[in-house]
Amino acid sequence: SRKYMWKMTKNSNGIYNISTEIETKTYDLYEMICKILKMKPKYTILPPRPGDIAKSCLINAKARQELNWTPKIALSEGLSDTIKYFQLLSSGE
Repeated sequence: SRKYMWKMTKNSNGIYNISTEIETKTYDLYEMICKILKMKPKYTILPPRPGDIAKSCLINAKARQELNWTPKIALSEGLSDTIKYFQLLSSGE
């Protein structure tokens, strides 16, 4: 929760990667979001453009060491929680 994160970080400075350290393809992320929203994914995979990053995976070592933080939920569950949160915000509840 945000309250818990605030307690962890209130005496800390810096930028932290909060991640599972599991590489996820963009289209897999998109498909997870579509599944949560009960939408049919629609996309076209194009060839990479010059300068595109082929792969990226966040390392959370700094958060683990300095904040004593570890990932406790899967990406799909975190996405679902985040989407529900923003849906509640947009509904005015």
